[in-house]
Amino acid sequence: WWRKWYKRNALDQSDSAGVDTAQFPLGVPGYGQLGNPADDIEPSNDPGPKSDATQASETLKTRVARRDRRIAMLKRRLKKLNKELKSKRGHRKKIRASSSARDMETSKKQLQEKDEIIAALEEIVTENREKWLHQDANEALLHSKIEALSTDLDLAMKLLDERQRDMG
Repeated sequence: WWRKWYKRNALDQSDSAGVDTAQFPLGVPGYGQLGNPADDIEPSNDPGPKSDATQASETLKTRVARRDRRIAMLKRRLKKLNKELKSKRGHRKKIRASSSARDMETSKKQLQEKDEIIAALEEIVTENREKWLHQDANEALLHSKIEALSTDLDLAMKLLDERQRDMG
């Protein structure tokens, strides 16, 4: 028992090993109170406020990842339903009449769920298609604005050259 006690006390004393407590009665600056790790100041890993473009790209990445996970989940569920429905088709002849009504009811529910999953996948596809079309329209508008600005810049440069020639 004394070995355990000695090891425990040796570990407790190692926190303040090599620090003159008379010189730093309140603890080492930047490290909090001696022997109290709860008071220790941890360096921040936060690089500071993020730019709007960085935040927008991160939110876009999270939305795309969330959409991809949802699509994968819906595909897995659809695959499972198809497998269950295929397995029931072959065994219908073997099932008794009393359980076949129950089996047909579950099959109807599964078919309905399958239709809902397909509708959800189609909705995601159309939503993405609309977003891409909107993005393409925005890109075309942006290109036209860039063209207009470049022609304005060319015109301004010509006027500036003419003024410099007139003055000089």
